[in-house]
Amino acid sequence: MNDHLVSGLLNISGHAAAHVTEPDKSYGFHLSLLNLGLMTGFNCKATAFEADYILGYTLAPPTSGISILCRARIWAKLLADSQTRFQRCLLLFPTEETDRLLANLKSGKPSLCAYVFSHPNMVEVAGIAGIDCFMADMMFTAHDWDNIAHLVRAARGTGISPMIRVQSFPWAEGTDRRTISDAARALSLGATAVTVSVGSAQEVRDLVELKDDWHRQIHLRRFWTAEEFPEYAAKVRAGTLIVPTVESEGALNELDEILAIDGIELVWLAAGDVTKILGVPFKYEDPKVMRLVEGAVKTAEKNGAAIMYNMGLDSPDFDSMAAAAKRLFDLGVRVVGLGAMEWHMQMALEHIRKNSIG
Repeated sequence: MNDHLVSGLLNISGHAAAHVTEPDKSYGFHLSLLNLGLMTGFNCKATAFEADYILGYTLAPPTSGISILCRARIWAKLLADSQTRFQRCLLLFPTEETDRLLANLKSGKPSLCAYVFSHPNMVEVAGIAGIDCFMADMMFTAHDWDNIAHLVRAARGTGISPMIRVQSFPWAEGTDRRTISDAARALSLGATAVTVSVGSAQEVRDLVELKDDWHRQIHLRRFWTAEEFPEYAAKVRAGTLIVPTVESEGALNELDEILAIDGIELVWLAAGDVTKILGVPFKYEDPKVMRLVEGAVKTAEKNGAAIMYNMGLDSPDFDSMAAAAKRLFDLGVRVVGLGAMEWHMQMALEHIRKNSIG
């Protein structure tokens, strides 16, 4: 057991607890304790599952009854008893080794993406359930930047990849610089992926430059000298996904061009608006739509990219949703959007009520 690790974490916990009032013991505070432990320079050991487990305990809200001191002890003990290397900052910054979506895109495995319209608890539920990615929608929900920061923290605690959809208006010409600024902010808060509804290939070219923007989790110091910056910048680029959302006629007309842009690894065909453009509104698996998706998959593969497509609102139950996702995976879609977790909760509650009360 690394005695320095244990004593260091306990000291951090004790000193912090003495100066923080109960209302302040939030997700951010607990993650800050963990950040300090990770940033101190220790090379620790933990399996991937144990890392998720450790973070789940250290990030649990104060009402869970787990004291700060207890969190530090659990964290230290599990790290000391584990089997594989666990590097500092490992879970806080996305890499293929620590981020499900990045890993799956690299290996060719399929991914499921759930939408989260509300609370960080939903992110934790999805992460524990094994979902690969969540999408937080800032276009049509009440998400603000403070909530986005907490969603990302919850994601890093449960292994799920955070994708943030910033607001945009793809039906107007030109690139809105405010959208690029919002996308940069989402990435700076720690998101693996940012998705933007675009109107043209040129908008995508403007957005993809954000892969070279170095601002990521800037409250943590990642490099100390100018000589270290190139390595840091390379890691930032490798751990950043710019995901164009195609749901306007302009973007759909330039889809092949978008898929060929250097640095684009994933493109989301937003089913609802795509079906409307094709004249078959909300018929998500109409032959005309499936031909488009299949063609996009082939074009993406030629360019080393992948396609995301979301299932529709017409699945009556969870079995039909799973079957729809499997059909899309079989077609070559690499990321399937499951819709909002809030919708799924509504479906489950309606099912329980119908079969218990009528």
